[in-house]
Amino acid sequence: MILNEFTLGYGLMSGLSLAGGLGSGLLGLSLSLKNHRDARSSRLVYLVTTLVFLGLWMRLAMVPLWFWTLSSLVPSIPGAMCLYGVHRANEPISWVATGLKPLFPLLYGFWIALHAIDIRQDNQPLLRLKLAMLVPLGALLVVESLADLGFLWPLEPIRVTCCTSAYTEVLEGGFGFVYASNHIWGALAYALLSAGIVAATLRALARRAFPLSWGFVLAILFGSVFCLFALVFTLQTELSLRMVTPKHACLFCLLRKFPDVAIASLLAFLGVFFNVLSAFVGGLAGRGNVDKALAGGRARAYARIGVGLLILGTLGILARFLFSS
Repeated sequence: MILNEFTLGYGLMSGLSLAGGLGSGLLGLSLSLKNHRDARSSRLVYLVTTLVFLGLWMRLAMVPLWFWTLSSLVPSIPGAMCLYGVHRANEPISWVATGLKPLFPLLYGFWIALHAIDIRQDNQPLLRLKLAMLVPLGALLVVESLADLGFLWPLEPIRVTCCTSAYTEVLEGGFGFVYASNHIWGALAYALLSAGIVAATLRALARRAFPLSWGFVLAILFGSVFCLFALVFTLQTELSLRMVTPKHACLFCLLRKFPDVAIASLLAFLGVFFNVLSAFVGGLAGRGNVDKALAGGRARAYARIGVGLLILGTLGILARFLFSS
């Protein structure tokens, strides 16, 4: 294991987050097994809510801390020039650990959005659902902590190849046409997918079509996933090769060199999240004892936020294509 102030700090933060997540998960499991009245009257519900809010703030801090930790390891790994090289030192577990990092702030935010609807109703119809959701969240925290440990603990200063070599391997592997051609069509595909999500959401808002059908929820969800894949593919193939260097095809290098692309991508990602959240909350409206007006109003608010963020992110990304040399 390579020890420095960043790995030690991240390990401490990860341990605290894991303890809080397991605590809220176990309490959530215990309370969800009780009847609704006993669960509502228990003071442990307030402790669970506090742990979730603390977990959200810790997870928001841990995302940049993770990438700072990886950056601090670059000088210690021969051959590594960027975060891609650090990942190559212990893959595939490194990619699993990194891929899970942005997931937890979204899951915590999703839980808090449901909590905000639930506490505004006297009967708290979503209480048992909220408590039950904490169990898989705690289990996922264990998986992520094991992935972090599996990556950082056996990490040694071995010689690795970085993104320059990866670019050469891709060309020699028969995929040179992907990088050699002009991929403005990739940007257009991303823009069309974004526009489709925006148009569908605006149509639902105009018709006040809340609660939404689960078919619409699934359409938004899968459309959003494809939208993100199109975004990553477009950035990787077009921007990195045309605007960084011909042999520096790393998405990490691209986002570091062009912070405007990083910010625009974050806005687009959050826009997709709020659209999915809107669709889910809208689907809950009127179901069971959930207040239709309250959930529908929140769904419309989340939809407006999601549409705005997605439009801003898309325009920011397309601007880099249109005005880059």
